[in-house]
Amino acid sequence: MQNQKARYVRKVLEVFISGRFSPVTALRVARWLTDGKNSREKLQALSELWERSKKENP
Repeated sequence: MQNQKARYVRKVLEVFISGRFSPVTALRVARWLTDGKNSREKLQALSELWERSKKENP
C-alpha cells in the first residue's frame, strides 16, 4: 500500500510539473502538497524530481 501511495504521489507531481494548469488547479495541488497527508511520499517524490531536474539542467 505504501509503495502504491508513493507511485501515485510521484505521478501527480510529474504530470503537474510537465505542463501549465489553471490557477485553480495550481492552488489545489499546493493545498494537496501541504495537507499533511502522505508527507513522506510527497517529500521523496519532490526530492527525486529536484535531483532529476538538476541533472537535466546543469
